[in-house]
Amino acid sequence: MYAELEGVIPHPFVYIADFPLRYTVAGFGKYFTAGVHCVTSKIQQVPDDCIPSQAKHRSRLHFHLAQQQAPAGMWPILLDELGHVCEAPGANLIGVNATGDFFIVASNCLRGISMQTVLGLWSERHVQDIVGWPLRRYSELFLTGTPFCLLPIVSLDGQPIGDGKIGPVFKQTLAKWSSLVGVDIQQQICDWDEYGPGPRDSAQHARWQSDKEFQRGDLWTPAQQRESDAQRTRPTQH
Repeated sequence: MYAELEGVIPHPFVYIADFPLRYTVAGFGKYFTAGVHCVTSKIQQVPDDCIPSQAKHRSRLHFHLAQQQAPAGMWPILLDELGHVCEAPGANLIGVNATGDFFIVASNCLRGISMQTVLGLWSERHVQDIVGWPLRRYSELFLTGTPFCLLPIVSLDGQPIGDGKIGPVFKQTLAKWSSLVGVDIQQQICDWDEYGPGPRDSAQHARWQSDKEFQRGDLWTPAQQRESDAQRTRPTQH
């Protein structure tokens, strides 16, 4: 209906938004050492009958509402209209029972590549669908998502998951994933929290400090901005 309007692009196009990963996972280091505390959200998952979850789109208002209503520092978990668990904002759920079987949500959520990676790392494990409630029956619960890969859930609605500590299957899975990509995932994110891009690179550390000042809203002059941009592109002397 808009195709004939002036200025409308008459063909499909690709839009790419890119920004440093360390900004996406800023502050996430603590989750690897202390775990994630979750709450059941009053906001329901959008049913597949309305918008198929396989369509990865940017209409995520229900996620934002769930995050706003959750207590500070907690991650909301969304249910469907029948009370079945679906996902957390931007993250899939994986449960592990006492015998080591894996449980995933097979419907009403996008089955993300991070969840599929975990299942691939444990291809020998039996995988079942998470059916019904409560999630507290599992020995371990994980969140999987592209920026952080994998995070452990240690409590839900104030009740512990398992013994309330980060479990051995999570630690083994994270080690497998780190080995797969050749990066210590936990250490990288923890280092970014403490030092910026990396504790051993003084040039990167200096640039990160400048980024932090800019993010805090400090007013930079155009000359300062040009110098910061130049530092990013200037070759590092070894």
